[in-house]
Amino acid sequence: MNSIKRLERELQKRYNKSIKCSRIGDSIRVEGNVMTHEEVVAIGYRAAKTSFKQVVNDVTPFFDLNLQKIQSSSPVDGDDVIPSLNQPRTCDVLIIGAGIIGASIARELSKYELDIVLVDKEYDVAVHTSSRNDGMIHPGIASPMGTLKLQMNLRGNHLYEQVSKELGVPIRRCGSSILFRSRVSKLLIPYFVLKAKIIKMPGLSIMSKRKVYEKEPHLAPGISWGVFCASAGVTSPYKMTVAYAENAVINGVELRLNTEVKAMSVETDTGKILEVKTENGVIRPMLTVNAAGAYADIIAEMADDRYYSIHPRKGEIVLLDKKKADRLTGILGFVGDRSDKNTKGGGLVKTYENNILIGPNAFEVSSREDYSTDSDTIGRMLATKIPQVTGLVKEDVITYFSGIRAATYKEDFIIEASNKVGNLIHVAGIQSPGFASAPAIAERVEMLVGDYFSKQADANANFRKKEIWNPIRQAIPEVCSMPYEERTALIRSNPDYGEIVCRCEEISRGEIIDALSGPIEIDSVDAVKRRVRAGMGRCQGGFCLPLVMEIIQSEKGIPLNQITKKGKNSTIAAHSTKEV
Repeated sequence: MNSIKRLERELQKRYNKSIKCSRIGDSIRVEGNVMTHEEVVAIGYRAAKTSFKQVVNDVTPFFDLNLQKIQSSSPVDGDDVIPSLNQPRTCDVLIIGAGIIGASIARELSKYELDIVLVDKEYDVAVHTSSRNDGMIHPGIASPMGTLKLQMNLRGNHLYEQVSKELGVPIRRCGSSILFRSRVSKLLIPYFVLKAKIIKMPGLSIMSKRKVYEKEPHLAPGISWGVFCASAGVTSPYKMTVAYAENAVINGVELRLNTEVKAMSVETDTGKILEVKTENGVIRPMLTVNAAGAYADIIAEMADDRYYSIHPRKGEIVLLDKKKADRLTGILGFVGDRSDKNTKGGGLVKTYENNILIGPNAFEVSSREDYSTDSDTIGRMLATKIPQVTGLVKEDVITYFSGIRAATYKEDFIIEASNKVGNLIHVAGIQSPGFASAPAIAERVEMLVGDYFSKQADANANFRKKEIWNPIRQAIPEVCSMPYEERTALIRSNPDYGEIVCRCEEISRGEIIDALSGPIEIDSVDAVKRRVRAGMGRCQGGFCLPLVMEIIQSEKGIPLNQITKKGKNSTIAAHSTKEV
């Protein structure tokens, strides 16, 4: 208690006398008012330096007093739950959140005789962070020693090889280069070698200046030496998430999209979740897995088990045209270019699709879905990164976007059963390298679910392997990457594969129809884009958008003026021109 009081006095002296500190279980809670959001975050990090397990940060900026914030009582009463015409849906496992983490967990658990429901508030899977990252499969060298994220990163990197084959989403082990300009920094060589040995990370090598430029001949002058991590790779993060979710659905998981969780009922006597109230009715799960990303602490609060806070950290990303793909062979990180100590700093990545990706940077923001981009920060990022590779110019930019990292103040993953709620598992704080760690996180949650059901006499029988489980997901053919003979045979069997709709990415009508007829029901332009990349090229859909809409109209029977870009409230066309 003395440490809490000391911290309280320190924060009151530095920020505001309204600051109060208290204990919630094994966590420390900070509340009060300050002037800026930056001060809110600084207070959270100061509290994280204590020995408490996690930080609950309820400090609010004065200018933001009217902003909805999590209070100690449940923030939602469930009044806006849409009543279901059917009885409440009972299930063995409810997974909240259909990003890469929720989808991979669903697929892992689909091996068992469990009734599983996967819900997400959005119109599709992978709408948020899982589509807004660089698709890098990190090698593990950058994760701090002793952290869960390091453990998950190393295991996940290894597991992706098999996952890629089973789900039909290819990966490229291009390797990553950590580059140094200073000769004095060569004193770090023993550190990298020793760390790789301790954590058992394969494929690390030290590159001289000559080897650096042999590997990346278009690097600008000035690099002194580098560290190469051969196990690093790239893939499509959104395609991987879709593949995980599709394979889960094929194996019996029920996916409910447009289903936001609004409230929970927790039984006082047993401390277990009885009901989860959603906008589409009530679900009664035996076990709930909280994989809600940036909203994980809000879901935790609904269960009266908020012992951590998520603080959103935005990262901006710039994509360059494929025509400059030859400028880069892999992934480049430049030591000394970090904008924030809690990010790996961003660099240049040659994506699996051969775009060059720049970023991400890192900024603390107050909104969990702040996907705005800023011309000044993007300008600075381009001014810093583009000169590092010869032949790149600003005119190569085809688009830019941003994503949110769901960070806790301890900056580590939370993957554990609740100490307070008997049937709740938290999977929270999953930021970079979360995508690289997904297969391992799913594996760990599988173990936690097994532990739970082994203690439930009436449900243990359900946690047994299925006699028939299909790990293979049938991928949509990628016509443009097929050998000539194979492509010709495919087009002869179905001429739709010979009609190119998206010229930039060379996506055929047949591929778009396949996307619309997959295991997950979709009918929006962005959902198609997420599966086959129609509209992701140089013109960003300028040519193919109306053609994709026409195919959606034809396949789904939806009028053109009702087709959406991304679900609710995003229609593209207003009227037929003859109606105007």
